[in-house]
Amino acid sequence: MMRALADDFEIVYRSERPQDVYCYTPGIVVTASRRVVATFDLGGAGVRDLLGPKGSRAGGTRFGMGMVYVSDDGGCSWAERNTFPFWHARPFTAGGRLYILGHAGDLMIMRSDDDGETWSAPVTLTSNMKWHGSSCNVHYANGYLYLALDERRDLAIEGWNTAGLAPRVLRARIDHDF
Repeated sequence: MMRALADDFEIVYRSERPQDVYCYTPGIVVTASRRVVATFDLGGAGVRDLLGPKGSRAGGTRFGMGMVYVSDDGGCSWAERNTFPFWHARPFTAGGRLYILGHAGDLMIMRSDDDGETWSAPVTLTSNMKWHGSSCNVHYANGYLYLALDERRDLAIEGWNTAGLAPRVLRARIDHDF
């Protein structure tokens, strides 16, 4: 039996052009101040026309844009705080800071020192690699955080190459500055 988590809910984001700009890959974290931070991707042919930073793939023919929204009232209202040029973003907290990790081919990370009000520029963590990591949790245990991603190893496979994916688990101390 399925049970709704909330009878009343608020929409974080609704595309004004759902035929060519769509939303996917949600992420969510609650900070120590109880601020709710949501991330998601925008995809589709219309993303090319949107203002803001974009990541590209498929030889520059497909674009994606990440979004950050925050709520200070338990999700009753939401405000946009940032856009970023990568997708499959995962928000998490560590070392008293807020981070978003995702990829645009290579792994990328951003940091907020003020509970998601402002963000650093994205920093590339890998070089000439391809990754995949859709909506997943970040697990905290024994002073570490863990997250799973797929490294795309065999790029010769056309289409969605599940046979070419190599699962990876990333681990870091929760008190570190990433």
